[in-house]
Amino acid sequence: MLKKTTEVIAVIMCFVSLLILAKTIFFTGKISNITEVTVIILFTLVVCILHAAATKGVKKALGFSALSFAISWFVEFIGCNYGWWFGDYDYTTLLGIAIGNVPLLVVVSWETIIYPSHLLADELISKHGRQISSRWLLNTSLASLVTALLATSWDLMTDPIAVTEKWWIWDFGGAYLPEIDNGIPFSNFWGWVGAVFLISFLYRIMFNKPSDPVEHNENNLLFASAMYTSMFLGSINTLLLYELYMPIIIGIFTMGPIALIAWAKYFSTKTKNDHGAAMYTGANE
Repeated sequence: MLKKTTEVIAVIMCFVSLLILAKTIFFTGKISNITEVTVIILFTLVVCILHAAATKGVKKALGFSALSFAISWFVEFIGCNYGWWFGDYDYTTLLGIAIGNVPLLVVVSWETIIYPSHLLADELISKHGRQISSRWLLNTSLASLVTALLATSWDLMTDPIAVTEKWWIWDFGGAYLPEIDNGIPFSNFWGWVGAVFLISFLYRIMFNKPSDPVEHNENNLLFASAMYTSMFLGSINTLLLYELYMPIIIGIFTMGPIALIAWAKYFSTKTKNDHGAAMYTGANE
């Protein structure tokens, strides 16, 4: 029941994001204030955790969250205080309560994109059946890298929003979109790839065994596709409101194809499974 509920919520979130984007394109839109952004992030986080608990078990769900919170806080801490991970930047006070100069809202927001990306990596590249032990570490590394790239594609769209909102400030700017407040350093995105890879990789080796079978699930794919698409559409909507068109184009060629591939695989898998179920039912009548 909980699993089905989270899937329905994810689809509704995706549909609402599409409606909001359509409203912005054809009529007018409103930029969300920090309170609204906080509510959306926390709601999305709860939905992700509940889905993980329903599909992977409470232990794995909490393990994923713990790794995400701990590692994201650590890399943000050394990043904004020492410039060692992403580049030299500073958070402003707009994001609220912070520990070690890292806003807690930023820490919890990481899972909202990493978890759907993690599921999509499993569903899109992992092969069905029992894993070959000698290739387990290689497969785990590949899946973790894909997770990192999917999540970083989102940051390519959202970091320009955050810089425009003055949630954080890059001390020396950068070569990525220099027209936006002096730009963003590419080290930020390499930092994202490394941090998300670490979170995903550690989770996989800590909570999955080489002997565990890889089981594909069309409902997991539905949840991940809906959540990933919702974040994609939401980013486009905000970028439109700020008239930041280049990140939209970049997002269309990064997040966009992934969302389309995910939905195509979902409907293909669903059609195949429905056909198989109909054949089985007919054979037993």
